[in-house]
Amino acid sequence: MTGAGVDPGAAPPGATPAGEAMVRTLVAAHGKLRHDLSSLQEALRMVAAADARSVPEVRGIIDGLSMHQAAWQLRSFCETYCQVVHAHHSIEDFRIFPAVLRTAPELAPIVERLTSDHAELGRLLDVLVAAVETLAGPQPSWTASQDSIGVLAERLAAHLDLEEEHILPALGRLPDWV
Repeated sequence: MTGAGVDPGAAPPGATPAGEAMVRTLVAAHGKLRHDLSSLQEALRMVAAADARSVPEVRGIIDGLSMHQAAWQLRSFCETYCQVVHAHHSIEDFRIFPAVLRTAPELAPIVERLTSDHAELGRLLDVLVAAVETLAGPQPSWTASQDSIGVLAERLAAHLDLEEEHILPALGRLPDWV
């Protein structure tokens, strides 16, 4: 189940084969974004606690991320995660949303809100990257990093829920892959 209670195995009513595949792909991408953000949030909390006993756990968390990096650096992963979310939103803004609007123009207010969310989330991602970049410096700001990721997690969860509730049914009815 996703955050919005969408069953990733269930095709929306009237789904085409291509639409059903796109829905499954988008739900899976959202699931990975949720999982990795939660893992990143937990790893940041543990590292901020400066408990040497948590180092193996943090490495285990990072190792289990779907976007695992060869280097187990929290900062590096965070920057990569933020780039992936930016790219995901670009694909939605320039490919998925226009295709959905061609067949479901009544979703224009929702798409407008989601696109606006993308801009806001982009700013929150940039704030998080800036906060995490201080972690490698002489005066790391653990509080700023944790606060930033907390705000991002809350806003991203609400955004993904809204998108899944309103966009997935229309996406599932598209005749071709976008």
